[in-house]
Amino acid sequence: MREEGFVAGTDDVRLTVEILVPSSQVGRIIGKGGQNVRELQRVTGSIIKLPEQGSAPPQEEETTVHIIGPFFSV
Repeated sequence: MREEGFVAGTDDVRLTVEILVPSSQVGRIIGKGGQNVRELQRVTGSIIKLPEQGSAPPQEEETTVHIIGPFFSV
């Protein structure tokens, strides 16, 4: 976006993405004690936001996961 003149300055272009994940699979993203999500954040430099446990209604089939970070990392 900077190369095309849409963004000025030296800050990285940051992107926020929302993806829907089957609620039954959210635990796989988190990993044991949060290990998987921490490793994904470390490797990519992105922030991965999952809803707090118990905040989403249990009957929901999908959970929204937010990923925020540099364009290519997201």
